[in-house]
Amino acid sequence: MIEINNRYMGEFITIIDGDSLAGIDLSNAELPDANLYMADRRRANLAGANLNSADLNSANLLEANLQGADLSYANLIRADLGIANLTGATLIVADLREADLTSADLTGANLSGAILTKAILESADLTGANVSKADLRGATYLHSAIWKSATYSTGEDATKWPTDFSVEEAERRGAILV
Repeated sequence: MIEINNRYMGEFITIIDGDSLAGIDLSNAELPDANLYMADRRRANLAGANLNSADLNSANLLEANLQGADLSYANLIRADLGIANLTGATLIVADLREADLTSADLTGANLSGAILTKAILESADLTGANVSKADLRGATYLHSAIWKSATYSTGEDATKWPTDFSVEEAERRGAILV
């Protein structure tokens, strides 16, 4: 049994089967440090949820609504975030190694320092996203992603790009140096 505190509703939500949370509404829920390893949360509403440092390793978040969610320091290794709404989400230093972000909406998301090595970014929308200090080495399908006004960094804390997608390519697609 899992008890989750919903900060805006002032109530606890009790979930008997913690493995299947598909379609559940956990908007604005307080879930810092939650262990949600491999749980099924397809189409779940986690908008505005606090998932800081949560373990979402191998989670199925296909079509999930994570708009404005705080996923800072979260473990999202091999998570399926295909078609997920991550608009305005905070993913500072989140570990997204090998995550599937196919067609995910990352508009205005903060991915500063995020680890995206070997992540799949096919048709992902990174419009206005912050990828400064992010590690994108080995990430795939960056050429099909939308980079309009996405910001990146150079120098000591530079964004790390894959060998087949240069800073120049990012700029041609609309990325901006901060």
